[in-house]
Amino acid sequence: MATFARILVPVDASEPARRALALALQLARESGGHVRVLHVADELEDLRGCACARSRAGTWPTA
Repeated sequence: MATFARILVPVDASEPARRALALALQLARESGGHVRVLHVADELEDLRGCACARSRAGTWPTA
């Protein structure tokens, strides 16, 4: 099996993105790697009222 030191996972609110994140987390666990999650908002308005907008860096939940 290949090993992955760093895995970048772009996500949106879709089910395929959730499955991709789950797979990335599994691969990272099995190979001792790290996962970075990337989400890009089209507009700043998209973040209004979002819990993630209020969170501070480094406080994201881990799986």
